[in-house]
Amino acid sequence: MSLSSVGRFRFATRFGIEGRTFDPGRYPVAQYRWVTPEYFRILQIPLKRGRLLGESDRGKPRYLINETLARQFFPHQDPTTHRLIMGVMDPHQDPIEIAGVVGDVRDVGLDEAVPPTLYMISSSPRMTLLVKTAGDPMRLSAPIREAIHRADPEVAVLRVATVEQFVADSLARRRFALTLLAAFGGLAALLTAAGIYGLLAYSVSGRAREFGIRAALGATPGNLLRMILKEGAAVTLPGLAAGVAVSLACARLVKSVLYRISPMDPLSLAAAGAVLSVIAVLSVWLPARRAARVDPGAALRVE
Repeated sequence: MSLSSVGRFRFATRFGIEGRTFDPGRYPVAQYRWVTPEYFRILQIPLKRGRLLGESDRGKPRYLINETLARQFFPHQDPTTHRLIMGVMDPHQDPIEIAGVVGDVRDVGLDEAVPPTLYMISSSPRMTLLVKTAGDPMRLSAPIREAIHRADPEVAVLRVATVEQFVADSLARRRFALTLLAAFGGLAALLTAAGIYGLLAYSVSGRAREFGIRAALGATPGNLLRMILKEGAAVTLPGLAAGVAVSLACARLVKSVLYRISPMDPLSLAAAGAVLSVIAVLSVWLPARRAARVDPGAALRVE
């Protein structure tokens, strides 16, 4: 499940740790989740330390914590030997036993950092039902709705979706932004190719006499082709170097729309440079091939 910003605030709570003191208003914050005992098995969330909670733990002061919370507040310690303090902003505070530590889950959003999370065996008027199937899960949507309504006709089923859909939804904003960037990047590449081609094509057409003289003096088509390619490289290589420098300087601007990849990823930069190099070579090669095929006699007669 991917929570909205409102949902994240609603499911956040402050907590303390028995034996530790915190300044007023600076108690740590964790997300809390109401789950049933089968939740961890269905999602294959591993148990890292201690034990999982069962139905007998329902309503009791006994929680599970995730790895992030354990790593931040109990480094190099066994969290199950400590207790949390809930209700730190209230006059009455409750000590909570840590039964175990479970693996991190990105239920706030696939592109979001995993927050410290508490799990308790409980239920609420609005919950998400997880069903694990062997085949297409959407084929069971109607039977599942019917089973829920048979159990309680007043329960409203707001949405039926696969976990893959929730994952895709959590990345929708970034995917849209990256699609726009890719579209503008492709347009910029086309404009770059057109500019290089136009510049060199104009240069080649204005140097027909020069190429005719060179050919008359013994220059082969290969010599002319290499000469034009070198001139094109002298124009494009500094541009590529400048582009890499600008992309590194602006890396922080695009970091917010990337997921699990650095804006300075060497492989990505190399791939982008290779694509632009191919575009530049093709843009230079077409005018260069035309120059290499010039007829010396025709070029001199034109002049």
